[in-house]
Amino acid sequence: MVSDIPGNSWLLEDEKHWHLFCRCGEYRTVEASEETTQVPECERCGSRFIDVLDFMEETDIRYRSPFVWEWRIEENPKNWSAIAVVPIPVNVEDDKPIFHDFSIARITLSRDGDLETERLEPHLLDAQIVTEKGIQGPQGPKIFRELQRCLLSWLAIAAVPEIDWLLNDENWLSSPPDRRLYILSFFLKNPHLKELDFYFWSDWVALPETLPKFETVLESVSWILADRKEKRVRRAFFESYAKAMRRKSYSVFTDAVFARSIEDPNHLEKLIRLPFEIKSRLFAALAWEEALELSRWIRDLYGEQGAVRFWRSVEPFHISNRYVRDIHRLMRVMRRNERMQERFTRPSANIEALHDRLAEAAGGSQREWEWAIDFEYPREVLRYEGEYEGWSFRLPKTGRELAEWGRDLRNCLAGYISRVESGECIILGIFHNAKIKYALEIVDGEVVQLSGKGNSSPPEKIKKFVNKYINN
Repeated sequence: MVSDIPGNSWLLEDEKHWHLFCRCGEYRTVEASEETTQVPECERCGSRFIDVLDFMEETDIRYRSPFVWEWRIEENPKNWSAIAVVPIPVNVEDDKPIFHDFSIARITLSRDGDLETERLEPHLLDAQIVTEKGIQGPQGPKIFRELQRCLLSWLAIAAVPEIDWLLNDENWLSSPPDRRLYILSFFLKNPHLKELDFYFWSDWVALPETLPKFETVLESVSWILADRKEKRVRRAFFESYAKAMRRKSYSVFTDAVFARSIEDPNHLEKLIRLPFEIKSRLFAALAWEEALELSRWIRDLYGEQGAVRFWRSVEPFHISNRYVRDIHRLMRVMRRNERMQERFTRPSANIEALHDRLAEAAGGSQREWEWAIDFEYPREVLRYEGEYEGWSFRLPKTGRELAEWGRDLRNCLAGYISRVESGECIILGIFHNAKIKYALEIVDGEVVQLSGKGNSSPPEKIKKFVNKYINN
């Protein structure tokens, strides 16, 4: 018998023996030979043993037995870390195992607010788990959720003056662990915004690095509103802010952009009062400078009153399907393309009308050399092509083919030729009965856009079907 075996049952192999350490405390050795291939079960409790070498080796094994892990906390003058470890036997002395902590995942929060997640052993975190009840999902997501809780529990007793005021706040306590860590990170980076009535401002960290560190909330509000003093503007801001805070978060980004592109207080007030579900996500796909550029271009195109009509035409569907991002990208293309400028005529102040007109102008202004571009794909991209349950997934072979897909789907695919050629993104056409039905955009291995004719959103069953194919 061996006591104090951490959580798992292990097989440790040397030149002559298999050392079997069971979590029930049983220890025995088996003579190793060429015939010794089948790992036995514990004679006392029936536990299955985990081979130490197989466990530590970085292989592409898709299925594993479940394993037990422990957590450790490390603290130093610069940061706090929660680490998931698996104690593994590395040697045997006097018939007792000598264990070493094998780190598999880590979450670190610095005292300056930087939050980092590290997948130290992806082959363990991503493998499917086989149990008596069948195949279950990987343990990685569960491990990181537990690490988040562990780190939060430690911070609750660590006496950190910069965030102590937050730890008993009901709004914060009712948030999920990942959200709570993100908020802690935010306030460590922005300790000057710790007033409880301004609970949390999302997107603040996305604003320019040159943003001054204001000493009070009122100074911060003045910056957001570009020092606007009109009572109706400030009243609209605080009423809009109060509504947003009932949903636990205020988005700084949109109000700051509009305050810098709209002069008339009547029109600015209307934009500040846009619905929360629109305003909180309106410029989510753009950087700060890009959002300012687009807002001012819309103002110059339609005038301030027309800009209000334009932004009021935005629906959640348009944001989900990246209309705002596409319009900004096509706008930049048009500034460099005289033929596109000649073909473009101003449509009504409506997001769909402007998107479709820009896409039409882009498709009709393609230079011959753009249409003649032959796309070349590396092997890892070519794997996306294939047939699946009666549907075809195809990569465009030329700029002309991509433009024709855009014409058939009535969208802006023609404007993606240079991005596809440079490898910035991957476009897949999804065909049924030899006709294109949907187009898919992939960036860095992630699906960022899936849309049908006229940028329509596909049914849920199509989304699930496509994700199943891409991740197969």
